Amino acid sequence: MGVSSNLRYQALNGVEFLLQRGVPPLVFKSSVLVLRLVNNVLGGMTFVMLARLTGSQAVADPKKDPH
Repeated sequence: MGVSSNLRYQALNGVEFLLQRGVPPLVFKSSVLVLRLVNNVLGGMTFVMLARLTGSQAVADPKKDPH
């Protein structure tokens, strides 16, 4: 997980660096907000996928009725 999060973080910083030079401040701040939200979602999805692959989290069976 450290490898994937570091890669995402470095890519995010690179995109932010390029955006800062080329867009107005309001567009830059809005873009940073969206990029970081997407990064957070991707990180959560990666964590769940890793937990399922290692067996730490069970996958729900959609055929079973909980009631």
